[in-house]
Amino acid sequence: MRGCEIFRQGRPFDHTVAERLSLRGLEWIEHPARPTLHFLHGIAFCSRLYWPYLRNLTAAGYNLCMHDLEGHGESDLEGEFSGWRLAADRAASVISARRLRQRGGPLIGTGHSYGASLSLILAAEQPDLFDALVLLDPMLMPEQILQQARDGLHQFPLDKTLARRNHWEDAGAAAAYLRSKAAFKDWSDDALDGFIEYNLVPGEEAGLVLRCDPRTEAQVLADPLVTIWDHLREVKVPTVLIHGNDERSPIPANCRRATELNPHIRAVETDGGHNFMQEAPEQSAKITLAVLESIGYSTAA
Repeated sequence: MRGCEIFRQGRPFDHTVAERLSLRGLEWIEHPARPTLHFLHGIAFCSRLYWPYLRNLTAAGYNLCMHDLEGHGESDLEGEFSGWRLAADRAASVISARRLRQRGGPLIGTGHSYGASLSLILAAEQPDLFDALVLLDPMLMPEQILQQARDGLHQFPLDKTLARRNHWEDAGAAAAYLRSKAAFKDWSDDALDGFIEYNLVPGEEAGLVLRCDPRTEAQVLADPLVTIWDHLREVKVPTVLIHGNDERSPIPANCRRATELNPHIRAVETDGGHNFMQEAPEQSAKITLAVLESIGYSTAA
């Protein structure tokens, strides 16, 4: 992906949020008067591995700002993950520091899974931050379970996460292993290549390890987005939830329920699982472009 001309045009930035903690990302702001997409990634992923999907949006003329959350990708981790509250606030501080609201065009909040839900929380808390939301399979767990977690009556199991494999001899071994796992078996070649290139890093001794290690991933999961349904009810900007059609996941049904709770929200279904934009990047981008046009945010002059 580094050979992609559009990717090479991305301008890196570094945003300090604490004494030893910086968030890092890339931005493409070629046409400031056109819509800008602010993209946040999912748990244990990083922004760059979404490039097979995102490049289609920048190629269509959209500006893009993407950055990695604490403990993910290129961003720092200071000890332990700071929790979703600070993750959301720090994402908002990136938007402010990059002056995305002052560039001249509309700002669209977008993201996948955990990042999608953080964007929704920010839109509810800061109604003037985004002009619209286009969210990919947002992390919407059943409201009853989240309420139990909020009351200290439910803990999400973390054993499998903590036992996740975190070392491979080389990129070939990593690719073979990931292809054997259900979560990755349907990913496009470009998307899997992106995962290996950007989500793995040389280990201290030898081989490759995950940039977001299982311990950090478990810390994120241990701090669930317990207020997400409250925030969802408060969103006032046009919001489209693009979700997969794997009914083994609670997310499709919860996206449909969201449309019943808030008239500003609608749902669009596409083929695939939770990572449908990695399984079919170009088709997912076509759906996203159609959604953006349908809510009045095309790049047409």
